[in-house]
Amino acid sequence: MGGGTAGHLFPSVAVAQRLIDRLGAEVLFIGAEGKLDSRILQQQGLPHRLIPARPFPYGLSLDAVAAVGAVLRGATLCARIAREFRADALFGAGGFVGAAGTLAAAWTGLPSVCHASDALPDRANRLLAPWAGRITTHYEAAAAHFPRAKTTVTGQPIRREFLATTPQQAREALGIPDGAFVLLVAGGSQGARTLNHATVGALDRLLSDEAAFVLHLTGAAEHQDTVDRARRCVGDHPRYRAMAFCEEPWLTTTAADLCLTRGGASGLAEMTVRGVPTVVVPYPYAAGHQRLNATELVESKAAVLIEDAELTPDRLAETVGQLRGAPERLAEMSRAALAVARPQAADDIAQIIAEVARTG
Repeated sequence: MGGGTAGHLFPSVAVAQRLIDRLGAEVLFIGAEGKLDSRILQQQGLPHRLIPARPFPYGLSLDAVAAVGAVLRGATLCARIAREFRADALFGAGGFVGAAGTLAAAWTGLPSVCHASDALPDRANRLLAPWAGRITTHYEAAAAHFPRAKTTVTGQPIRREFLATTPQQAREALGIPDGAFVLLVAGGSQGARTLNHATVGALDRLLSDEAAFVLHLTGAAEHQDTVDRARRCVGDHPRYRAMAFCEEPWLTTTAADLCLTRGGASGLAEMTVRGVPTVVVPYPYAAGHQRLNATELVESKAAVLIEDAELTPDRLAETVGQLRGAPERLAEMSRAALAVARPQAADDIAQIIAEVARTG
């Protein structure tokens, strides 16, 4: 169970893939109603049911009370679906859907595993951890928030396609010329205005390098405005490509030589398994969890960090230019990223789920 946002959906998909591929499990995926979950789950060919979902607001308010009521209703629905499916175990990746699932498992006595993606676990995981049979985390820092006896640091589960695609395959699929230096700008499934504006403002300087190719994932809400701005700056430049959303994100990640991104847990983990040097601009809100997510990469020298308020077109052009002009540093960043990667995370979590299913 997991959905509503890419950060909850994609790790759950990765675990579902491994349960099917490696353990021959029968899987039913419960996601959130909406275009993202429906599209991705259909694309992956995963049997699924979708439930109503709503975000958890911060602070005390009528919306917060309504969100609690929605979780309880979601848990009731999840419990019924789990009984109909005759489930042996439940896996949840946090957020509204994962919280509803963990609560449903507690009510029905169904063995459960919940996964915390961020270095600072989300509120749903922190509140419901006592009812989970086992807990897995991406970061060591997150494990400190849970009972140590039932917590395992596994890393972030990554979809199999990220591990199976080669850079040559990715570039051929995207039509990127041989020898190009590819800067990937990826603000997450919803896009990131700060990253979009800084990239467009720096395009003329970024593309002054004749080998540079800018692959820009804008997010759907920002897409048309970003395309219009870019066209005013550089016209229809052959080495600039803007996409609202990539249905096969393993292609864009694997094709990249350098990535400008937010600090989402899955996005950063995907960069590490491909050894992509990263410039991280953490989202400055939501309790600052993205900055904490980036700490491991920055300390290991796999990434450099720029605060959101400091990302200007000038700063971006200067940073990319410095890294582009220091191939030995980029190579070191790539090696550092691979050193902290945990490509086996989804397999490890699948084994933990199987163990919980056997032992209860």
